Amino acid sequence: MALSVTLWIGRKETAVVPEPKLTQLTANSSDNPIDDMSVSPDGEYLAYKDLKGLHLKLLKTGEIRDVPPPQGVPRWAWGPGPWFPDSKALLMGSSSETGRHPSIWKFSLSGGGPHKIADDALAWAISPDVSMIAATKRLGRNGFREIWLTDS
Repeated sequence: MALSVTLWIGRKETAVVPEPKLTQLTANSSDNPIDDMSVSPDGEYLAYKDLKGLHLKLLKTGEIRDVPPPQGVPRWAWGPGPWFPDSKALLMGSSSETGRHPSIWKFSLSGGGPHKIADDALAWAISPDVSMIAATKRLGRNGFREIWLTDS
């Protein structure tokens, strides 16, 4: 009996680790590079920004739709932020590169335009229960100076 237990314990099974599967999602030219991107938590959508603007791609079908920026925000300054945990909405932001302070916007996949959440802020994360958004505020000469929480 002791011999069989020793043999059973001493037997090592080697776990087979599969190779990662890479899937190309975009094919932009060098004249229109990808600047930023965010994948939805359910893996169904890709939000990405290039020089032509912000795009939302349904990965299952390859369908791409443009997400126009709010009035006064140039297409190149409009980018994706974090997704809500249910993958039905994401935060987007306008860049401070426009010479103005950035702002945070909520965009719902169910339709309608972006809804402004905050001015002079950049969104970083959404809490798992969707009750709060972590953001940086007060853009100074060397970057943002404060971290804030706001309700969503």
